[in-house]
Amino acid sequence: MNLKSILHLPLDIIQGKSLWKIRWCWIEQKLFLILTSSIFLQMPAALAQQQEIPEKKLVMREIVTQESPFGTYGSFEKLLRAAEEGNADAQVQVSICYGKGNGVTRDYGKAFTWAMKSAEQGNAKGASIVASCYLQGKGTRKDMPLAVEWLQKAARQGNAEAQNNLGAIYDYGVEGVPQDEKKAFFWFEKSANQDDPDAQYNLGLMYYLGAEGVPQDEKKAFSWFEKSANQGNRNAQYYMAACYSLGKGVKKDISQEFYWLKKSAEQGHPDAQDDLGALYGRDKDVQKVLNQSSTLVFEKTKDQIQELVQKEYSQIDPEAQNKIEKMVYWSNKAAEQGIARAQSNMGIFYILGLGGLRMDTTKALEWWKKAAEQGDAEAQYSLGGCYSGQTLYFKDIPKDIQESRKWLQKAAEQGHERAKKFLERLNQEKDFP
Repeated sequence: MNLKSILHLPLDIIQGKSLWKIRWCWIEQKLFLILTSSIFLQMPAALAQQQEIPEKKLVMREIVTQESPFGTYGSFEKLLRAAEEGNADAQVQVSICYGKGNGVTRDYGKAFTWAMKSAEQGNAKGASIVASCYLQGKGTRKDMPLAVEWLQKAARQGNAEAQNNLGAIYDYGVEGVPQDEKKAFFWFEKSANQDDPDAQYNLGLMYYLGAEGVPQDEKKAFSWFEKSANQGNRNAQYYMAACYSLGKGVKKDISQEFYWLKKSAEQGHPDAQDDLGALYGRDKDVQKVLNQSSTLVFEKTKDQIQELVQKEYSQIDPEAQNKIEKMVYWSNKAAEQGIARAQSNMGIFYILGLGGLRMDTTKALEWWKKAAEQGDAEAQYSLGGCYSGQTLYFKDIPKDIQESRKWLQKAAEQGHERAKKFLERLNQEKDFP
């Protein structure tokens, strides 16, 4: 028997199954965090995690400040003097300084006050900041209708960031603002035509998925993704890779898939990191090491497996060894950001001692538990096998039939056939409760 037949660990990502199963759990952060996408405000991570969008992800544009927080004024004192004299642009900069704590103690109340002074003079950036303050309740009360009102004022003045942000609100729908994909498309297009990269990505997304009044058009989706990706938007870069991999709106091209996937991964995109690790795992020499090293895992001791892995390494060229190391590197990056598939794979890499990792069953179990707790059926199955006491490799892990059954049952309930068979076999044992 081999590794896959006993525990059926998620080696499918390495053995040639489709790399791109497009995930509609959009990559960036959660809607509320994005709506307030830090003009200057920070949001507690715990709160952001409670606002997760399950199927859609839209990006709201951050207002980009000048390289110097004081603009051409040279100091906060001079900037403040100009703001006090009624200069609307200076008032915006003072607001941002107070919001970020640039040259002055952070004070959200003062940040809101100066943004409002600027907005009341018709300054679009000031209006956008006021909207963000009302949206998050920083420096003033939380008030969604007022947030939308000020955002609309900025958008109608032609502010690209506000137009994109308003589009995001209409696309998802928020408190007091019903979802309206036609309005979302209108504002995204306005902003995208002003070269806003986030709006270009959002517009591409609407064309890619199709929406009310927006027929699906993969070529237009690709075109907008490309414009956004070339400006550094990591989400768009991720979908550029997907388009090249699947031939959506463009001819399939593995080299371009790799190029854009790497661009996105290097910017910290967790799914891009996960898929880049899997892409390195496609290499035939890498697959050979994985397959042959895993063949006898459950029939050998750790020392014997280590010897086997080292033997396999010695038979491949340095380039393939480097790919294995990169596969593990990027999978680890994704696993640390909570990607369940990558966490499952890190368990594999630790039991094999791949990519410079020391063989470590404790680490393997830690990663499998993280993935299993997220509902990953393969990781649940792996844990069930580890605690079953039936494998030589995991003899240092105390046998726990109850724990084994718990995880196998969870996997079985998701339709995992091997878990069902394993569970049936354990049920037949006399010491199984």
